[in-house]
Amino acid sequence: MNQVKIHNNISEVGKELWDSLTENNIFMCYAWLKTFEETTNNPPLPYYITILDDEKIIAASVCYFDNKKEKSQFIDNVLLGRFKDFKWIKNLTFLPAVMCGSKRGYGTHFLFSQEIKKMRLLNYRINYWIL
Repeated sequence: MNQVKIHNNISEVGKELWDSLTENNIFMCYAWLKTFEETTNNPPLPYYITILDDEKIIAASVCYFDNKKEKSQFIDNVLLGRFKDFKWIKNLTFLPAVMCGSKRGYGTHFLFSQEIKKMRLLNYRINYWIL
């Protein structure tokens, strides 16, 4: 049975469990995230979502809750770009927002076990051949 857990720090997940999903992504590995937690004074601080199947981790993500009170309004800058400075759009915001993925690096928002990746690839191949 699948179980979703939310953790306030990476230590609650454990190094072996977390790193079993990260492969070669340094910005999502346990050591990088632990160092970020311990050295940053720049909110928002991360929290971690894991999905377990009978105590075996099958998916995970590091997430940040961003709101207007924080200095960081990264999501507005990304989604609005240069439009954020126009007077008619000044008060438009996408905050509060939950952002998933590493604060540094790019491309990985969710981590999946090899079993899940193989299942997704198999489903893709089946759907490709049916269509």
